Amino acid sequence: MTISAGVARRDRGLIGVGFLAGGIAFPWLPGPYLPEASFVTVVGLAFLLPAIALVTCIGRAVFGIRTGDEPSRASAGVIATATTALCSFALGLHVLVLTTLIGAPIRLPAPARAAMVLLGLHLVVVGNVIPRLRPAAQLSAAVQMADSHRHAWMRTYRTAGYLCVVIGVTVAIAAATLRGPQIDAVLKIALLNAAVCVSWSLRRVWTT
Repeated sequence: MTISAGVARRDRGLIGVGFLAGGIAFPWLPGPYLPEASFVTVVGLAFLLPAIALVTCIGRAVFGIRTGDEPSRASAGVIATATTALCSFALGLHVLVLTTLIGAPIRLPAPARAAMVLLGLHLVVVGNVIPRLRPAAQLSAAVQMADSHRHAWMRTYRTAGYLCVVIGVTVAIAAATLRGPQIDAVLKIALLNAAVCVSWSLRRVWTT
């Protein structure tokens, strides 16, 4: 299987739109906010985010899970969905950065708020599929440990997925409705609680 065949069509489409947007915006970059930016900086602004998404997709195509058992197929589906979410987030952020830098006549909310809402929505998407991960897809030495603690690992995945959804919703709502210091406080509390919950789930894995 070629690398291009290993990259999903929807991912190729998102990445292509990202490079197209960068090419369209290139003549107007770096824009009024970075008048003295070097050529390398301009190229980075135009194409860095789509390039990161492309490298991620190529990495998944080359090093992704290839075994055909059911747990591995389930985990491969989760990774594919997460990769698409990353490409979608990179495209949204890329368009947001470009329109902000070139001063496009488009009415948008504050760029930082828009980026956080975008991040929150994509965290919800990823968190929704994390519980479908299966322990048998873990790499190297972790395989034996996952097999012997299968149910504990699956509980951990479910916990991580639900927390990712909660954090995503929290980030999106906080960014859309709260002020800077309030956003910071809410996110710190949410992340601290998530870290405690995941740590407790992992403790159950190691003590099972």
